[in-house]
Amino acid sequence: MPNLLDKTTLASAIERVSSLDSDDTAKFGKFSVERMVCHIIDSLEISYGLKGPQKAKKSFYSSALGKWFIISAPIPWPKGKIEAPLPIFLETAPSDSFEKDTATLVGLLRKMESAEQIEWTESPAFGELTPKQWGTLHYRHADHHLAQFGR
Repeated sequence: MPNLLDKTTLASAIERVSSLDSDDTAKFGKFSVERMVCHIIDSLEISYGLKGPQKAKKSFYSSALGKWFIISAPIPWPKGKIEAPLPIFLETAPSDSFEKDTATLVGLLRKMESAEQIEWTESPAFGELTPKQWGTLHYRHADHHLAQFGR
């Protein structure tokens, strides 16, 4: 499973984010491209301890099987069919500059280059995660939403 802790995978994700345009329209789902960028910003900031604190609620998704199913299972996430199992983080509002927002997202992704210095927090949906699980989850999350806009 690809992981943002891998330098090649991270570089590809950053390139995909950098290729986004404010005129992009979704192929599935409800997010605008601006809202999607902010959604990924929120998820990264939460995992880095920059937003929160969030506490996980016991659920299927916080169990070992639930974590495996969402994070590691080689099953694609549904496209526009169901809501995510975790709270949809919509704290960050798009700024007046799409380029500024994508630069913020790229900066947060680049923090993965120094993952050993990140003080990972508990996931609101999955509970305690290892850095590898966080890297895989963030890859799958970003990949899902970038694909939403043809990236």
